[in-house]
Amino acid sequence: PINSGEKIALTLEVWGAQGGGGYNSTRERNGIGGKGGKTTTIYKIEEKNILYIVVGGKGNSVSSSSGGYNGGGNNEGRCYGNSTGNGGSGGGATHISTVNGLLSNDNVRNNIIIVAGGGGGGGEVEGYTGGYGGGKNNNGGKGIENSSSGGNGGEQNKGGDCLKPDGKTKWEEKYCLSGSAGIGGNTTNALKSGYWCGGAGGGGWYGGASGGCGKANYGAGGGGSGYCKSGLVCEGENGVREGNGYAKISW
Repeated sequence: PINSGEKIALTLEVWGAQGGGGYNSTRERNGIGGKGGKTTTIYKIEEKNILYIVVGGKGNSVSSSSGGYNGGGNNEGRCYGNSTGNGGSGGGATHISTVNGLLSNDNVRNNIIIVAGGGGGGGEVEGYTGGYGGGKNNNGGKGIENSSSGGNGGEQNKGGDCLKPDGKTKWEEKYCLSGSAGIGGNTTNALKSGYWCGGAGGGGWYGGASGGCGKANYGAGGGGSGYCKSGLVCEGENGVREGNGYAKISW
């Protein structure tokens, strides 16, 4: 128990979840989900203070599956005409706040302490690994790609976008959906048969974009960004957590 007027310094540690791997029934290996990030800080609490922890869930490899808990982008199913495979859904972020709820909730975001981003979902094809989840105030990683269509990672002030490498033009929505506050972009269905499927974006302070889904333009999802409340001293690592997210409080 904490005595009246006393403050105790807690060590807070959070790890985001890994994105789901891609799937293709005709291949032994598929794209791997990106690993979640880690954020650590010292935070002082006093009597009657309550901290709420929300732990991110690992993304899924099953077709038409929801993203990992707390903001992982959804896997919206197999590409049109492709009956053999799909990309993975995004991993969820892990956060600690003084208000209960998911990271996409505005009230939670206004009272957040730390966030560790979730990894992006892997693409259907081997080698297309999801972008890493960010720790501290780091952006999420870009998904591994073909023809520059991997999902961009979430940033500090916006979700991972669908900009092409020229930084001016965007991929069409059939190839990519942007991330948003607390949520990774969902995968899209390509418009023709024979296309390879991309992965969904990871959850985070801002979620990553989904990877492209197409014949020549496809890639893994981007990772979600981490976050550290202004005024705190935080440490962080990108892409270190496999499986579900995790949180630890010690003193």
